[in-house]
Amino acid sequence: MQELTLACVILALLIPRVGSCSFSCACIFKQLSVGSWTCPENHEVAYDGGNDGLFSLRKADDSGSLLVFTRSFCDTLISFVYNSRSSYTAATSFLSSLRSGFGLRRQIIVTLGRCFVATLQPTPDLFVCPECGNIPDYIVIDGQALGFRLRDGLKISRPALHLPIMNLKIDHYAVIQEPSIRAGIRKVLRTGDRLSKTDAEALLKLHDVVSSVYPRSRTPAAIENWRLKRHAATLFFRFFRWTSKDDLGGTRPIPAVGDCGGGIQAEPGAGAAAADVQDGPPPVGGLGEGPAPATVSVPWDERDSTCHPRFDTFKAEGTAWATLRPFILALLGDPVVNLFVGHPRPPLRELTVELETEGGGEWRKRANAANAVGFVANFFARVGSLLDKEKPLRLAVGALLRFAVEVDGIVDRDFQAAAKVAADGGQTETADFCRRWLGVTTPAEFDRFSAEPPEFKDKDLDSPYTTFEFFGFLKPVRPAIYTPRAKRPRTAGQPARGRRRGQGRRRGAQAAQEDAGDRCAKAFPKHSDLTAGVFNIVCPHVVTMGFRVMFDAESVADALSVILERFPKLPQVIFYDVACKMDRNGMQRVWHHGHTKAIWT
Repeated sequence: MQELTLACVILALLIPRVGSCSFSCACIFKQLSVGSWTCPENHEVAYDGGNDGLFSLRKADDSGSLLVFTRSFCDTLISFVYNSRSSYTAATSFLSSLRSGFGLRRQIIVTLGRCFVATLQPTPDLFVCPECGNIPDYIVIDGQALGFRLRDGLKISRPALHLPIMNLKIDHYAVIQEPSIRAGIRKVLRTGDRLSKTDAEALLKLHDVVSSVYPRSRTPAAIENWRLKRHAATLFFRFFRWTSKDDLGGTRPIPAVGDCGGGIQAEPGAGAAAADVQDGPPPVGGLGEGPAPATVSVPWDERDSTCHPRFDTFKAEGTAWATLRPFILALLGDPVVNLFVGHPRPPLRELTVELETEGGGEWRKRANAANAVGFVANFFARVGSLLDKEKPLRLAVGALLRFAVEVDGIVDRDFQAAAKVAADGGQTETADFCRRWLGVTTPAEFDRFSAEPPEFKDKDLDSPYTTFEFFGFLKPVRPAIYTPRAKRPRTAGQPARGRRRGQGRRRGAQAAQEDAGDRCAKAFPKHSDLTAGVFNIVCPHVVTMGFRVMFDAESVADALSVILERFPKLPQVIFYDVACKMDRNGMQRVWHHGHTKAIWT
């Protein structure tokens, strides 16, 4: 479509009477005449034609006449498109069909709507909530796969500070440090699918801890890890029965190659081997290999082999399982960093002390401390009577919760030590950023800072035409941060990065260890001619506080940077579909006890 320019001629179409004074004008396509008037008191009245106007596309129709549209028609057009929640094409097609004698092609109406929208200038007040202001208690963030066409010569200016990763070992902040055991627990809790040989061997190690001997010759850290693992085994195997890894296959059908509906029965002795074939994602782009067999998704309560749920205490249809599974998954399936973020720690510590006393103490009187943490409060409400009856289970729950309460202090010490080591080696960026920017800041502080570094100096950071983001009321209060993605050098004869023979795209070692099941992966489509999407921030009252155009696939590092960059006081709670990964990303770069950690849930 030929690029068209938009001309706007401000004039009065109709002015209401003011006393005895009136105003009128004549409107002709080729000649416009505007009258003027003075009120009886000899006051010259200036007319503001901001709400009226004629818009010309400077394009003639089939008859050769110049097309001119009134402002009221343009407003109606845009309102129709937005209120109908449809595209310009669908909305304008319907609008044109309302009057058969309209005489305008649908393409002209589409062009008019796009040009008119380009002239609108939204005010910052539209992007601020009257209740939250610029310090909401919690926000909702997410990316939207809404692509815009990329133009040649597009220049994006988003200066940022490079903060290196501190390389904290995420496994040290989990009750069970072995990722393979955590992966097996997640699989048992979430589905009834067969366990692979790797899953069974990992869970067997956890089961053997219950009867293992006290490691007298180990270090204190190893002894504490053994105790936690033993408590974890007590909790897990109280509700899931261990039988033997020989019955992994059970009697569940395994679909044949290319068969999505039917299948073949597994042989009684070939369960483990069959399960190994089923485990993991199917090969993508393999050479010389056929497609992997399809897997059967089975509900968790239908697991009938190794680690199947015990229904002797709670029936399968009982509501207790709705509290048991989230509680076990949160404590044993993932690292427990920030599990109790934003909640007072002393009452929680007192609760764990009472749970670990010999007779149970008065733990019920202390249980109110966990009321704000939904999955813990629900667990106590449903399983409280069982904790009173079974001492080993109560002691295990108390020890596991104590570790979850104290782990943030461990992370704090590790991060401070890592930042100091980096600063001693010349990398002071992380320590400087945490010391200067993780408190409550103001736009004035950022303006003073941005006048110093070359990458920020003389950059128009408020212009959406250079940053391709608009936050209206939220002015920058901290510098943006980034961490470049490392690229491994390829050697001669090595396949392209991310591909191996018979395998799909590889994941990084850190990501594989942190989340072996890849439960939080997001697939963002990317077109060569379109942007990846738009990243939005919404307050609790469903007011859009701002958005950023994404030119690459959505990254949790970008989400973290936007939050740090725009909010003077960091929100206490963030709702995000991959919040766990953003939590780990922040923990590695900008952790600060009492400030940054309060924004993750």
